[in-house]
Amino acid sequence: MTCDIKAIPYDGSISALQSGQIDALINTYAMSKERQEKFTMVGPYIRPTFRLIVGANSKVDGTEATLLGKAIGVERGSAANLKYANATFSNYATIQQYDQINDAILDLNTGRD
Repeated sequence: MTCDIKAIPYDGSISALQSGQIDALINTYAMSKERQEKFTMVGPYIRPTFRLIVGANSKVDGTEATLLGKAIGVERGSAANLKYANATFSNYATIQQYDQINDAILDLNTGRD
């Protein structure tokens, strides 16, 4: 069997599945009661590991002192990442949601931490 892998925006992924545009989704979707009533959800199939990514010349090392007042990008709709970021960093950093993680990477590439 072969399959085509497509990168699609998170906010349109459920609609793409429901309309038959795609046959399956792989992402870190929260297994909410509402989703389990509508879809067959296998998993969890991964154990998430959380990492901070910073620019090559950044002084940010993950400590509170270096993250104080910074913005931390999280992909919108990634419930596990958002929950972790809020629980871990929101007392001293701003949690910024992005429609796609590539948008956060673009901000990093322009020098934003």
